[in-house]
Amino acid sequence: MRRIMKDDTMSTTHTKRSITERAASRSFLFVTLLATLLATLFATACGGSSGMGDQEAATAGTSAGGEAEGAEEEASGDYGPGADSGGMIVQPLGPDQQGILDGYDDDALALVQELGGTLELSAPDCGRAGELRDAICDLADRICDIADEHPEHTDVTGKCDDGQTHCETARQNVEDRCD
Repeated sequence: MRRIMKDDTMSTTHTKRSITERAASRSFLFVTLLATLLATLFATACGGSSGMGDQEAATAGTSAGGEAEGAEEEASGDYGPGADSGGMIVQPLGPDQQGILDGYDDDALALVQELGGTLELSAPDCGRAGELRDAICDLADRICDIADEHPEHTDVTGKCDDGQTHCETARQNVEDRCD
């Protein structure tokens, strides 16, 4: 009986040690991965200065077959400064423009949903509906202004088209219910 208890104690101790070692190994792996990620982000944020000029950097990503090494980035529409897209240099958006673009989907959806709820009332609040219509159209105008300045950003052009559709629909819906 003592031998069994002793074996159980050793087994439990071994299991606890094994779990502790695995946890430490996972923690080390996590910290290493996090450090690598932060170093990569820092290098990217600092421009990844490699001593190459803009033109050299733009052509350095091309393999012997003429294919861009960053093809996955181009396919996703994620273009960095100076990325080559069909012979056109893609200029980065300004911080204000990027902020408008980043928040567009959520902002447009919230405005369209609120307008829909306002107009569904048996006695719609036409003053609020007009404000929401104007906000939807203003957001569309801002996105389209960015698209006009940066036609090489096809994602912005697509959002401009969506915004114009939302604006026209909002105008028609408010006119139908309130005028």
